[in-house]
Amino acid sequence: MPALLLCVLEAQRRRSVAALAALLAVAIVAFSHMIWWVPVNHPRHSELRLDPLQLVYADAYVLIALCALALAAHGSLAARARGQRRRSSRLALTGVSRNVGTP
Repeated sequence: MPALLLCVLEAQRRRSVAALAALLAVAIVAFSHMIWWVPVNHPRHSELRLDPLQLVYADAYVLIALCALALAAHGSLAARARGQRRRSSRLALTGVSRNVGTP
């Protein structure tokens, strides 16, 4: 819960509607108790024969975590690309050659 609140504050600070929507989806999954909608031992070993919707319910937290990891990786790669573009534009402005290893 504290991490979710910190993420909401950061999304509001950046005024990111997409981040707020994603955090709302995470909160809905977290507070919905989806995991309790999966039948376990009613009848015996029924958790081994789940339909597709029950699989989503059972794995909701894992799916949210995978989405969060994918978004974090995307953000990291985008930040790295922005940094490289800035660095190359600064080098171009100063007239420094990009071929660092050549004499």
